[in-house]
Amino acid sequence: MFKSLWLGACCALCLITMPAHAVNEAQFMPALHVFLQASDGDDAAIEPAAEAFSALSQSEPGNAVLLAYRGAATAMLAKTMWMPWKKMRQAEDGLAMLDKSLAMLATGQPGLSPSGAATTLEVQYVAARTFLAVPTVMHRHEQGMRLLAQVQAHPQLAAAPAALRERVRQTAKQYGVGL
Repeated sequence: MFKSLWLGACCALCLITMPAHAVNEAQFMPALHVFLQASDGDDAAIEPAAEAFSALSQSEPGNAVLLAYRGAATAMLAKTMWMPWKKMRQAEDGLAMLDKSLAMLATGQPGLSPSGAATTLEVQYVAARTFLAVPTVMHRHEQGMRLLAQVQAHPQLAAAPAALRERVRQTAKQYGVGL
């Protein structure tokens, strides 16, 4: 009896001390750097960003942040396609991943992302930025504007990494939100 109690206590302690995310900052930041290049207009960085976040997301499928970046990068892949149906497919697949990552927030994704930002804040920002960037035929602009307003009002925005705060500020300025 004592052995089973001891073993149970050790297992519980291991679960408590396990990191919240299997993907760490050293793995995440290079992928984020390539993603940001792609989102800043470097078309050559789109495929590497999509591949990087696909691999990271597959290594930790329950991580809403990784899925959000994967969705955004997948949506960006539409820019690299020639055939209209392939463009639409990439955009729709990416938006579906973003929808799923937002839904994951409702089931509880507390804590910080590998970048150091609040998970909710980062997922909402990535979704907002992507929804605002896709063509109006995708009917996501209003949702993007609402999410961007939520991000700006988020209580943890002030504690977010400076780079994320600056991206939020630039996006808000670009779309005239919260001015």
